[in-house]
Amino acid sequence: MAGRLPWLIPKRNTNKETLTKVEAGTSSPSGEMYLLEGSKATAATLKSISGFIPVPMVSDILDLAIRVVEACESATFIEENVEKLRQRVCSLGILIVDKVPSDKTLNQDFQTNIKSLQTILTNIIKDLDEIKRQRRWRLVIFPELNKGRVDACLDRLDEALMYFNVSQQLRMEEVLEKILSKYTQVGDDVLKVQKQLDRIEAAIKPHSSPYSVGKQDIPPSPKLFYGRDSDVASIVNLLSDKHTSRVCITGPGGMGKTRLALAVIHNPTVQQVFGEYRFWVPCIKAASPDLLRRTLYTQLSITAQSYDSLDSLIDELKLTEDRRLVLLDNFETSWYSREAPDDQAQINDILSRLADLPHVALMATMTSSFPPDSPIQWKQHKLPALDVSAARQVFVGIYPEAASAKSTEVDELMNAVGHIPLAITLMAANGKQSQISAKGLVEEWKTAGTEMIDGMDRRIKISLDLVQAKDDKSEVLKLLATLSMLPNGTTMQNLYFWASDLTSHSRVVSLLLNAALIEQETQASGSSHVSLRPTIQAYMRQHKLISPEVQKRVRDACYKFVLDHNSIPDDLCFKSDLMQLASEENNIQYLLMQDDDSAENMRAEALVAFSFYLFKTKQSIVVAQLALTVATASRKNFCVAEAHVALGKMFKVISRYEEACQHFKEAHRIFKNLPSGADLARAGECGMQLVDVYQHMQKPFWGEMRTVVLQASEDLSCNKSNQYNVARALLGVGSFFWYSADWGQARETLTRAKEVFEKLCRWDSAAESFFMLARTEAESSNYPVALDMSLRALSLAEQSGDAYLICQTLNTTVRYMIALHVFDDVEPMLHRLLSQAQAMGQILGIAQALELLGFVHASRRDVHKACQFYAESQTQYGNVGSIEVREQDQTRCASNLQKLSTGHVDLAELKSPMLY
Repeated sequence: MAGRLPWLIPKRNTNKETLTKVEAGTSSPSGEMYLLEGSKATAATLKSISGFIPVPMVSDILDLAIRVVEACESATFIEENVEKLRQRVCSLGILIVDKVPSDKTLNQDFQTNIKSLQTILTNIIKDLDEIKRQRRWRLVIFPELNKGRVDACLDRLDEALMYFNVSQQLRMEEVLEKILSKYTQVGDDVLKVQKQLDRIEAAIKPHSSPYSVGKQDIPPSPKLFYGRDSDVASIVNLLSDKHTSRVCITGPGGMGKTRLALAVIHNPTVQQVFGEYRFWVPCIKAASPDLLRRTLYTQLSITAQSYDSLDSLIDELKLTEDRRLVLLDNFETSWYSREAPDDQAQINDILSRLADLPHVALMATMTSSFPPDSPIQWKQHKLPALDVSAARQVFVGIYPEAASAKSTEVDELMNAVGHIPLAITLMAANGKQSQISAKGLVEEWKTAGTEMIDGMDRRIKISLDLVQAKDDKSEVLKLLATLSMLPNGTTMQNLYFWASDLTSHSRVVSLLLNAALIEQETQASGSSHVSLRPTIQAYMRQHKLISPEVQKRVRDACYKFVLDHNSIPDDLCFKSDLMQLASEENNIQYLLMQDDDSAENMRAEALVAFSFYLFKTKQSIVVAQLALTVATASRKNFCVAEAHVALGKMFKVISRYEEACQHFKEAHRIFKNLPSGADLARAGECGMQLVDVYQHMQKPFWGEMRTVVLQASEDLSCNKSNQYNVARALLGVGSFFWYSADWGQARETLTRAKEVFEKLCRWDSAAESFFMLARTEAESSNYPVALDMSLRALSLAEQSGDAYLICQTLNTTVRYMIALHVFDDVEPMLHRLLSQAQAMGQILGIAQALELLGFVHASRRDVHKACQFYAESQTQYGNVGSIEVREQDQTRCASNLQKLSTGHVDLAELKSPMLY
């Protein structure tokens, strides 16, 4: 009978004390609690329904069923057997109510069967009472002594059920529907019947226990997708209504929750309601609050000065009331990850802030029995196993050769794996690869143990055992443990680095792929990417299968990887190093954020180097501040000074100039006072950075700036044989001459620096020289020459891969094109500038790009778009850290907006942004 009514099979017993807590609202009920309550609720509900059936024999038999359920509840020490017994009795109660004829007339065979059943139930109650009267210690220590008696009860019930011609494919919904239709003639009482049947259905439904660079597109709708149409329709209806648009799809691993969510997000009705505002947020790699925020910003295409806060994302979502749908896929990775004590509280805050926006619909998939325990009123959608027909379709769709097999063999296999989509997929893939028949697969599963259908944990263990049996070098666990520490997975090429101690990476990967314990996909670049399912990661952590040796090796590899790719923009390898770090960015950040007392010095150096990488790509004050903290604890003065430089550069990019000055000054002081002797070159670079910040602040620090730049130049040029450092000093002095409006001296000094850099093939510094020379020519209104030099600077900056310098040169290039009225190519370059500045989190660059777009559209008499861009620019300028810059630029945008609002566009009257 266990295979006939699976929706009534409990997983495990619980006790009354726990249930009392649940009823009192002091804890969340588990799936097992629901199932126990389901049996009690079923029996009690059947008794109330029996009031509508004036047939004494039926009422008596239902009373006996209730007594058996109560007796089973008190005998939970014989877990599996008693569970089956209680399930059969509940099944039987529903079947009897179903079998009573509408006219309440019982034929002779039915009466005979009822009498036999009365005797069977009465004897079962006696047996259970005798078991309960035994001493408790005997029941606990020697449960096998009584299992035979319970087995006999089961056999007798099986025989009784056969009397009622029970179909092996019986579905709960069909039975309940039949019962309801049978009693539609009882007048007003039909509502009571419906209510009682609803209670049964709600009570006995099954409850199961349980970061990449760039935006990822929503995966396509699944191709092999059977038996889920009603699930899709239900969720679509919930999401379409703002009042019910918080849906969490839950269930054990392998049930197809993601596939269902993707089918929903591609549904025509959902497309009509949400349009282009449908976002897939893969949380499978977001194993911390910081990674989740980063993933949200990326997938929702929203940029800010950093990922350290959700404020910018929420503010952006508040700008419009257009409906939006956010799918938090595999959310259990974020929710159950607790690398720090307050991680779940932070995740909860992210959820709550998103849910506070009524026009934002949330859909989450979780390998769990319940949605997140948060204030959000989730509409839970529990995903059950597939029905027989859908399960067969999935199996044959993957393994078409099995279509010729006997349907009973395929059905037997489907029953063996519990109709779980993932398990079916595994069996079909194994069968297709090894050409084993469905019957042969069933036999293999029987020898391996069919208990894997009871939970993903057992499934993983069996799969892992099977793989290890084929692993003569015992390397499977090493690779699984390694991948467990890499939330983003990795490429096959980099896997050789992370798991350097394996003798044959391809062999181990092949073993794990065959067992579906890892996933492999081909990226757009053509490289092969391998990753671990979150359930496998959780299994590895839970069972403490990540050895200290593997943890140390992976962390040491992380530090080495960062330091091996730590170059400066003038290095020829800089661009390729950026790409390598980008490919492992989330893995690196995840590992670096974890404490490591065994290698704090290496971790400090790696954190500082990674901070410089983030400055060149995307700002993260949190990482840079941690780098400074860890470096300070390591007491390595040079590393501390470099951490101050990295933090100062980040503050400069996000226009927090006062803080940038403090860190450059402190770094300068430390470099000058190193115990091993002053590092004058690095101190000189800090001085030049400080002068650059002063220029951005637009404050007349003439005396201090002149003193600093002269001292920095002297420090950089202390070794005259080092042509590169001498040229860097010339570049800094030339930039100061430009700021001092000494155009002649600026042109001469910058030209000398440029020539040295070109000779040394230091293309990034050469680009800086051309950039400053272009600005010098623009100050003299020599825009044709300025444009040529700016284009040359842009070309060299792109060659080096310096994103920050690319933003700067794009900015000046479009200004010179505007000054020369060369508008044809301006807008595409402005959109590229805007995108680059957004990727960098460069607030000032974003505001300037928007203002220039406003000016270009005003020149075309497109007042509406011009006003939009000026308004957005004004808002962005408000986020600039410097009060002087903020007020000056906001005032200019406000003035232009006021003039444009009159509808009369005269470019001569618009205040132009500075054209140097």
